[in-house]
Order: sequence, then structure tokens, then C-alpha cells
Amino acid sequence: MNKGGEAGGYPTTPELSLWNSFAFDIVAFSNHLFSIPKNFPDDYQMFYALSLTQLLTLLEVQLVDGLNKLLEKAQSSLEIMEERVSQLTDEVVVASVHHFEEARRRVALLYPHLDLSPLDPFKVVLNGKLVDEE
Repeated sequence: MNKGGEAGGYPTTPELSLWNSFAFDIVAFSNHLFSIPKNFPDDYQMFYALSLTQLLTLLEVQLVDGLNKLLEKAQSSLEIMEERVSQLTDEVVVASVHHFEEARRRVALLYPHLDLSPLDPFKVVLNGKLVDEE
């Protein structure tokens, strides 16, 4: 598995030297390790060369990455739902106005002498008066 030998307990092959320097690139290692399952035999050997801190950092990176993906999905779903609620709200307003106007036409047909001009679907009765909805 470790074809290039070991120096100080660390693998020295190019594929296994992602952490051979002091500046360990945990993101590059994480992307390599968790995106190529066919490398498992070689990657398994890599775990022996990782310090506990590096291993914990690797796991934290994976956890954060997974949580970020879940957050993106949740935000996308939320945006879709908010858009749908907005559409449904608009549909309710349109339907309400339509039915209000239909009722006003029926009243005008039955009572042609009544002045229905003050009636508006967005007005309410408050203290015995017809006022704009607040």
C-alpha cells in the first residue's frame, strides 16, 4: 500500500504526501479522501500518519461541509416555499376581489337605486363607518 517507504512515520509517496509538510492542507486532503472511494487502501494508510489534531480537523471539515450543504438545501426549499406563499396570497386577493365584485353586481341588480360606490373590497366597518383597511 505504501509504495514509497516512510520517513519519520509519514508516507513519502506523492499521492500520500498531502500532509508531509508543516502546512497541512486539510481541505485538499478532505476533498481527496472523501471524493475518491477507490483510493481506500492507500487512504487507509494515510490515517496512520495523521496526528489526532489533523484527524479531528478533517472530521470537522467534513461535518461543516455537510452542514453547509444541508443549509443550502434548506435555504433553497425556504425560498421556494416563500415564493409559493406569495403566489397563493396573490391568488386569495384576486379571488376575494372577484367575489366581492360579483356580490356588488348582484346587489346592484336587485336594488338599482342604491349607491354602491363607497363600497370597496379593501374597506372595513369601524365604529359604524366604512373606512380603509389598516
